[in-house]
Amino acid sequence: AVCDHCATAKAGGTHTCEEAGQTCADPDPALHGDWACECARPATGLRVGGAALAADCMLDECRVACDTCADMGTGENLCEAEGQVCVEGERHLGAKGDWECVCPPPSTSRATARTG
Repeated sequence: AVCDHCATAKAGGTHTCEEAGQTCADPDPALHGDWACECARPATGLRVGGAALAADCMLDECRVACDTCADMGTGENLCEAEGQVCVEGERHLGAKGDWECVCPPPSTSRATARTG
């Protein structure tokens, strides 16, 4: 019998992934135990068999748009707009607003993220 974990759990009530604000993915309904919770956008990552933890969810604030990102939804990276390079510090969700604009060589200046 084919058992899609995401569909089965949803029919019985709220799913673990939904409770965590994440999306359930079951790539092969015939394979038991391969379902996963995918991190909420703009973060990427997942955890098989349960809700993804903050350490599972990666956010590159230099590459996506968000309220703490170099692109705060304007479609333009603040660093690149000034001829600089955006450098992300830590990519896990717990480290927001830690990107920097760095001048390309031979310059050496840098500016810490400024959001909001």
